[in-house]
Amino acid sequence: MSLPSLDPIAGGGGGPLAEPASRVAGPVILGRLGTTAGSPQFGVLGASLRCVPSHPTLLPASRKIAAAGRSGVCYSSAPISPAAVRRRRFPVLAELLIMSLARLFRRREKVPFAEWGHQVHEFDLAADGRVEYAQWLHPYETPKAIEQDEVDGLRQFIKPGDFVIDVGAHTGDTTVPLALAAGPTGCVLGLEPNPYVFKVLAANARLNRDKTHIQPRCLAATEQAGEFVFHYSDASFCNGGFKTQQRWKLFRRKYPLTVQGRPLAELLAEEFSDRLPRLSYVKVDAEGYDRAVLASILPILREYRPVIRTEVFRKLVASERYALYALLADAGYAVHRFGGGSDPQGPRLRRDDMTADKHFDLLAVPATHQFRKAA
Repeated sequence: MSLPSLDPIAGGGGGPLAEPASRVAGPVILGRLGTTAGSPQFGVLGASLRCVPSHPTLLPASRKIAAAGRSGVCYSSAPISPAAVRRRRFPVLAELLIMSLARLFRRREKVPFAEWGHQVHEFDLAADGRVEYAQWLHPYETPKAIEQDEVDGLRQFIKPGDFVIDVGAHTGDTTVPLALAAGPTGCVLGLEPNPYVFKVLAANARLNRDKTHIQPRCLAATEQAGEFVFHYSDASFCNGGFKTQQRWKLFRRKYPLTVQGRPLAELLAEEFSDRLPRLSYVKVDAEGYDRAVLASILPILREYRPVIRTEVFRKLVASERYALYALLADAGYAVHRFGGGSDPQGPRLRRDDMTADKHFDLLAVPATHQFRKAA
């Protein structure tokens, strides 16, 4: 039987209903079918899901299941009361538990250690013309793209000639758009501690010299100068960081790598003091240590008032999330969700919003900042 499809967000959908609830097989998921007099109606869905429920306790669960690529819907026409919604919560949680365990125990194909090199890709941007990007060839690295919308969004905060800091630059997928916004007279300091990844970042720094100025450093931003052991999830060191709270061996990243660290404030004072008055943007992606990095340069942030993009890492507990929010708010920043693209300033966040989602980025702007809208 052909089933009517539902809009993934709005619910919607019309036409005849496919199956009575008694014939639905598998775990029961709830989905929004429509509204009546302002109140949502709920239908019983089968294990497959293509819509998002209205009920707040089931919204995150159904989004995760929908993201897993399920398709096809079975549902009934009977509205379901809030009490019925609560009774059906257990099958939803059971479904999510099964998915989580499957994700935990699935095995990636092991890749032996190798220096994978890079390949230069070209992107034609409407305003900035041809831009080259060195794509790392590590098999776990996702393809990167340089897009005009992202550069235009950054130009709301970054003017030609400005100084920008990118902590956790990786291969340069955020560094290059930042550098395009700052232009060849500006400067982007890109920090990446992984020496294998750094080679690709350095390659990107050598490209687009007529459009960008990138200063790469193979360093981690640390409290003290010295050597530190980071742990990675594969033998060729694609993704990892500094881990201090790995309580269970099952979850540990097993491949150690010694990297160099240095206090960021010290580096800025010694090598970029002439650039600091033009500091307009700081991006930090430090695998959960973003707050420590920002705290280490707090006097600089207070003096020069750059816009800050930072990550709410998925493993941060509530107290750590609230502490990150407090650091930014106490420094005089309005905290927004990072939207990306040509409109990076998302909705303004309150302290309690820091635990609403597992993993997302923040955009913190000084309260008096005047935005330049993207062209």
